Amino acid sequence: MPPMPPLLAAFVSPGLFFGGAAAVAAPILIHLLARRRFRRIRWAAMDFLIHAERRNRRRLRMEEWILLALRCMAVAFIAAMVARPFFKPAGLAMLWGGSQHTERVFVLDDSFSMAYESADGTVFDRAKLAVRRLVEGVRRETPDDTVTILRASAPSSPVESGTYLSDVQTEELLARLDALAPSQRSIDPATVVEGVVEMLENNPDITNTAVYIISDFQRHDWVRVGGPGLQTWGSDSRPRGESPTSEEVGHPYDETRRSGTVRDSARAKARGSGTQARGPSILAPLAAWAGDDRGLQTVLINVGIDDARNLAVAELSLEGGQLVAGATGTIRAKVGNYANRSVEDLELELTVGNLTQPSKTLRELGPQQTASVDLEAEFVRAGFEAVRVELPPDALPIDNVRYAAAQVVSAIRILIVNGEPSADSFDDEVTFLTTAMRPEGEVFSGNEVVVVDETGFEDANLAGFHVVVLANVYRLSDPAIELLEQFVRQGGGLLFFLGDQVDADLYNAAFYRDGEGVLPAELTEVIRGTGVSHLIVADRLHSVMRGLSSEGDPLGISQIAFFEYFGCVPFDVTADDPIDDSGGGSSVSSDNVEARRSRPGRVIARFDDPDEHPAMVERRFGRGRVVLITTAADKEWHQWPDHPTFLPIMMELVRHVAHQGRTGTQHWVGDTIELPLDPAVFGPDSVVRTPAYPNEREVGLTAAPASDGRGLRLSWEHTDTAGMYQFVLPRHEGGETVRLVAVNVDPQESDLAVAAEDELRQAISDVPFDYVNGVDKLTGAAGGARTELWRLFLLAAAAVLLTEQSLAWWWGRRR
Repeated sequence: MPPMPPLLAAFVSPGLFFGGAAAVAAPILIHLLARRRFRRIRWAAMDFLIHAERRNRRRLRMEEWILLALRCMAVAFIAAMVARPFFKPAGLAMLWGGSQHTERVFVLDDSFSMAYESADGTVFDRAKLAVRRLVEGVRRETPDDTVTILRASAPSSPVESGTYLSDVQTEELLARLDALAPSQRSIDPATVVEGVVEMLENNPDITNTAVYIISDFQRHDWVRVGGPGLQTWGSDSRPRGESPTSEEVGHPYDETRRSGTVRDSARAKARGSGTQARGPSILAPLAAWAGDDRGLQTVLINVGIDDARNLAVAELSLEGGQLVAGATGTIRAKVGNYANRSVEDLELELTVGNLTQPSKTLRELGPQQTASVDLEAEFVRAGFEAVRVELPPDALPIDNVRYAAAQVVSAIRILIVNGEPSADSFDDEVTFLTTAMRPEGEVFSGNEVVVVDETGFEDANLAGFHVVVLANVYRLSDPAIELLEQFVRQGGGLLFFLGDQVDADLYNAAFYRDGEGVLPAELTEVIRGTGVSHLIVADRLHSVMRGLSSEGDPLGISQIAFFEYFGCVPFDVTADDPIDDSGGGSSVSSDNVEARRSRPGRVIARFDDPDEHPAMVERRFGRGRVVLITTAADKEWHQWPDHPTFLPIMMELVRHVAHQGRTGTQHWVGDTIELPLDPAVFGPDSVVRTPAYPNEREVGLTAAPASDGRGLRLSWEHTDTAGMYQFVLPRHEGGETVRLVAVNVDPQESDLAVAAEDELRQAISDVPFDYVNGVDKLTGAAGGARTELWRLFLLAAAAVLLTEQSLAWWWGRRR
């Protein structure tokens, strides 16, 4: 049974009240001293006056007592006002035979940004101190109330739930509070508030609650405004491999967004879309729960640190295409500086597997900027390799390291479909192309080439290849085109070479299909000029052309003679495109709708004819890349194979469009890992090893049928720690395959900018709340536990003094 509260009221300064109460005697003493005694001498002339005074004596004495009482009341009211009395609702409820019960809900932000270290400990330590002070205040002032403590990372799993604060329970609660530590997760405040509301709805007996949210109140989470201040960064909006420099500097609030994550869309849905069409605030679900018949008080307690400085590795990506064992690859790391001052000489350390790679120093990074740094790495074996990039530790070290799982292949497997085979190698369509993609020599090129004709392509298994090349192919069957598009959509690469067997109308109908197909451009007619044309590099920043397009054209790429080529119109996104993505019977797939909306054709090179017809056009299709070369692969239409640039450009094209093994899907801490399995290769039973392995035991898993009925799917939900997760998959044929999945902290959480009170009030203007900035301002912040009455006593004292003066003047006038 909880202890009973005080009956009605108390004083903040009881000593002042008792001192003031003693001062009430002052008017009485003055009154007594004023009653001076005189020697009475009877005088006949005064008998008449004495008789009149005896008749009015009772009335005069009553007036004096009334004035004396008013003066005493005025002194007592002034004493009470100085002592600051306060009123406890629980006491009044008990007087009426009931009890006023309030559920105190403390929501403790335990996202990884709360691990930021300062001179007095971490921000999370400050948050726990705030909760401790609040709990002690509730215990002291309203011990009949119950306490619930929730972590923002797991609002459905309370640390404490409906606990009465007896001596023993308070001690145990504070011990559990001290044992808490920050998680490695990021939080969505809207989801946290919804979790609190769900907890309240599951307890119908709660009719009066006070919710305290203790957080660092990061601006990007809580302030819902338009403009660049709320945009996230992490994945470049351009295709990988096409950024302008190896160290590209930008603003950390670039208009790009992270790829491969659903969390941004969930946040956007929860918060609305900027200042236009503003929706309900983050706290709106709490106000909806309270309605008109429940009591609710909301308190936001900011324990964040203003002007906190933080560095973070925000993203890892692979530049240059598919990784090949025995070859070097480029790992691009994005580094963010979340501070208002520059930093210098940042050393990035790169580790591949257990091998430390050469580090690289970033000379300077300006305030609120990001830089992309390219690191060269050697991959010695095929399979999955763990990639780790790390910065020197700072006040928030957890985001100074980022992991990636890179898929390395023994070779890039290329399937070339020869549209015009010949017994004479010089007349064969793909002789020069095959030699360029798989040159002979002591040094392995990293490519394996398989050549088939159009008939052989119908029977080919595309799952074993990274790139498909169609060289002067007349036509393919509809099932073959469907398989080819699926191959590209899932990440494969495709190269088109045209020629004299290509029919523009057939290609447009089969491969282009008004922009819905895989072909990057609509073909027009064959261009046969009277003279020759030459190449013009249209996109010098493209990875295929970057090394061959220096100023002055030292390699002479503009001197290659071209006699024939197809004209084409690259696909472009316009407002007139008839895209229906409403789901109401449109035949356009979601992948193609996305492609039509944001993936137009990109011209890499042009010819120098008067119309500057495109020579190379690239377009993303699903997760893959397609490049159209509008001329032939052999020497029938040009003399390119005789030029020294033919081999490196063909090699770069293959690497650029190769199957995206890259660095795997982005997973943040807390996300569920879902791994598809081919039941023809793997059995259903497997083992998962967390980043703590071998200190933590491996766990057995059993794959379940995929929801679409195709194959098996492994699911692992316990991603509470950043690092590499290993899935050991036994094969039917014997042996096992180890697949790596990288799990990282959410880079958006690295921005520690704190929302100011006015920003919070503007963003949450539809719900009233109290705001406390800092732990030191929590005195008496039990929030609604008492209501001070000193203003009432001030008004009462003024009213009494005014009444006393008015009565004294009125009665004295009659005398």
